[in-house]
Amino acid sequence: MIRLREWFLRLLGTIRPKRRDSDLEEELRHHLALAAEDEHRRDVPDDGARRAARLRAGDLAQTLETLRDQRGLPWLEDLGRDFRFALRLACRQPRFSLMIVATTALAIGFSTALFSVVDATLLRPLPYPHAEELMDGGVGYEVQELDRLFYSVAISDIRRWRRSDAIAGAAGWRYAPGVVLAGAVPVRATVRDITEGYFGVYGVMVSPGRDFTTADTAMGAAPVVIVSHALWQMTLGGEVAAIGRLIRYGDVTAEVVGVAPAGFQPDVSIWRPALAAATTVDFRGAVESVLRVKAGTKVDDVARQLSAMTPVGERRSAAGGSGALGAPVRLTSVRDGEVARHADLVALLGAAVALIVLIACVNIAGLLFARGATRTGEMAIRTSLGAGRSRLIRQLLIESLALAIVGGAAGVLLASISLDGLLAILPMRLEPGAAVSINAR
Repeated sequence: MIRLREWFLRLLGTIRPKRRDSDLEEELRHHLALAAEDEHRRDVPDDGARRAARLRAGDLAQTLETLRDQRGLPWLEDLGRDFRFALRLACRQPRFSLMIVATTALAIGFSTALFSVVDATLLRPLPYPHAEELMDGGVGYEVQELDRLFYSVAISDIRRWRRSDAIAGAAGWRYAPGVVLAGAVPVRATVRDITEGYFGVYGVMVSPGRDFTTADTAMGAAPVVIVSHALWQMTLGGEVAAIGRLIRYGDVTAEVVGVAPAGFQPDVSIWRPALAAATTVDFRGAVESVLRVKAGTKVDDVARQLSAMTPVGERRSAAGGSGALGAPVRLTSVRDGEVARHADLVALLGAAVALIVLIACVNIAGLLFARGATRTGEMAIRTSLGAGRSRLIRQLLIESLALAIVGGAAGVLLASISLDGLLAILPMRLEPGAAVSINAR
């Protein structure tokens, strides 16, 4: 505890040097006065007493410097002086400093922005409870002309899989064209068609209101929708009484039966039932699927169990096909599937980032070597004044560090500004609910 208090006092003395120096000078004056008074007791005249006191105290400047070291942190003071000198040097050479900062900012900004996109799309866990249990499912069918299996799924396959005790839920979904909600101020809304049980698979609950049922997906059922939390707040006032209210888009009038949780799949505004007509309910390729396997089960075992209850179909024909069971079923982690789809792109982006950083390092090293060649006289003078090799190396490192800090801050700012543009040009799809941002990683 005493040691910690000593370090705190020394740090305080380093941060507030003027107060520390005034205290030291006052203490030295008091010490000299006491010494002079002691000489007076020996019958020494006033002038002689003060002179004798100074001789006994020794070199006051050296004494003051020693006390400063004892009551401060000399290495921290030296570091502060080095940084101030580095900033003054940068201001005296603005063109050189600007080139270093701009090169650093471009390299760090580009690499940070790319990593942020890759992190959001491929590395960050999905924003759902126990996201590692979420799987994409597909039933294999053979295309003889290509001699390979393709995978897709039908609504009837999904409903059949729900009877398995190896999965906690299964649902289907598909993209749908956007709509414009009628009202005093028309609102454009993004739409996704889903089967019953969709929200349960993702581990969330519709509240207020209810989820879709099988009856909602039947042909001829009354149009119903589940709205996003943001749309509920913006157009329906965020009131529970909005459940049951009618909204209109195009020539359709639908009843609002539920509200999705806040933040759930923010790229979607409206969820509609994926209508399953008798002629399309068995059609493979009509929807995409998402399943949640039970904790502790092996994916291969689940796939085999689902295969045993899945009828064989030909190409994208009715799932009933030949009527025989045992169609191959493939389960892929939602996250792993996204990584696999973009593996080549990620490798290309990684190579591009490495090349950009390498070019920036070479350019910066060349600029620093060129400036170093013009400072040989300065280094010689510093050496003649007593600066050792380690002292010179530390000063040069701090000069480079100061420029790197400014360039790094500018790079992070550049990355945050360019994120949206980078997302627009990269062929990488964000998972629903994922958000791109600059973070500590």
